[in-house]
Amino acid sequence: MRPAVIPNQTDTASSVRPSVRVRQLFPWLDRIALRQVVLVAALALALRLVLFVIDPTPLFTTDSSTYLWTSRSFELPYVRPVGTGYFYRMVLFVINDLRALVAAQAGLGVLTTALAYLLARETGIRGRSAVVAAMVVSVAPSTLLFERTMHGETLAVFLTALTLLLVSVALRSERPLSWLWVGLAAVGAYFVRTAMLSLLLSALVVLVLWWKVPRKRRLVASLVLIGGFVGPTLVYASAMAYQTRDLSGGPYFGVTHFDGASIYPLVADATDCDEPSRPPPLRAALCTGPPAPEGDPLAVIWAGPVQEAVVRLDWPPVNAELRQLAIEAIVRDPWDYVVQAFRGIPALFGPHDLGHLLTYAANPADVGLGEFVSGSFPRTYDFPGPGSVSPYSHALSSWYRFRWVLGIGVLGATLCALFTKKDTPPTARLVILYPLVSVTMLCLVTITSPRIGYPLELASVLASAWMIDLLHQGAAKRWSRTDGTG
Repeated sequence: MRPAVIPNQTDTASSVRPSVRVRQLFPWLDRIALRQVVLVAALALALRLVLFVIDPTPLFTTDSSTYLWTSRSFELPYVRPVGTGYFYRMVLFVINDLRALVAAQAGLGVLTTALAYLLARETGIRGRSAVVAAMVVSVAPSTLLFERTMHGETLAVFLTALTLLLVSVALRSERPLSWLWVGLAAVGAYFVRTAMLSLLLSALVVLVLWWKVPRKRRLVASLVLIGGFVGPTLVYASAMAYQTRDLSGGPYFGVTHFDGASIYPLVADATDCDEPSRPPPLRAALCTGPPAPEGDPLAVIWAGPVQEAVVRLDWPPVNAELRQLAIEAIVRDPWDYVVQAFRGIPALFGPHDLGHLLTYAANPADVGLGEFVSGSFPRTYDFPGPGSVSPYSHALSSWYRFRWVLGIGVLGATLCALFTKKDTPPTARLVILYPLVSVTMLCLVTITSPRIGYPLELASVLASAWMIDLLHQGAAKRWSRTDGTG
């Protein structure tokens, strides 16, 4: 008779050991690390379950109507990419309730927490420090608020974390095809927020400079990465061209039609008004109309002649005219454009996004959101009144006042990476590079605000944690040498 096998400590340990395939992807992932990643995910999940039980009601912004409308229609929106709306469509297909979207975004928050831990370890941050960094990402007031808000931020930061992790895994591989997954993840993020083109640019820089393979293989991988991004983009842009074929001046090829409207406020004061009658037609209206209120560049787009033109023509033709005017101004004085653009850096660290969150100042009736929600979903919601501020918004304002520390952390990590004698891991370089590339791009293409910097928080926290961990290890070694000789 065969004796029964009694599990001993070794057998039990092997049962929780990561598989060979997982160990190939993450060589550092031992039993302790596996427990830690489960721990941070469990803590993130527990917090979100408590918050959902206390209050599952969604929050809204002035853009929520666009995302929710896209979840009900296959028509491509003109001023926002389609990713968030289609994600909402998949969730609402299962449960037609806005609370399901809150739960789905909370689930993305749990996954992002786990990805943040994996990324932290990939940068070389030690276990406990990686747990702390992941939990900072997970419980930041911005994270918890945007998970409840009908907006694209939660999906954007999840795809950011996924793309950065895929870059880290691809750096360990010798196969150029592994970069295809990076391109596909980056284009998914681009379809959520077009400013996240910076993910592709950051991945390309890391591939070219720090992937330790022969030059020919790097060239092939670069083409694979670009192809994975450009292919879906061309399909999307072609569908947009087909949709806009009957508009004035159409068809319009592109993912969104808001780039001109986004850049023009940066150079509106430099519009050539010597001959207002020159094309495009919008020049005359902008040159003869009253100037936008000083200190409010967004009023250039959201009031006056531009809004009047949108009522007549819709966004694609209006955006094309604004793009033409913006390019004229930039070509005429590129230095002034750059100076004006980078004046927007302090706005990324402002105290709040006044007027954007409905929980601050806006009225849902002003954007048609209340009527849309009541007509599309069986459950009614009590919208906040004008001027009301939710507890989440109070917490967000406090976080925004503290968030400049992350900017200092990224700059400090940059100096450490440049001047430290120890070789910086490629993933650490990646999480430092991505915020720098993104801030540069955001300043050059739009009026900045704290909200649009949210997807950079994850990489900024990891860069700061890497710097602190590096300095701590260096101090510990010096103390150990001093203590030994003493």
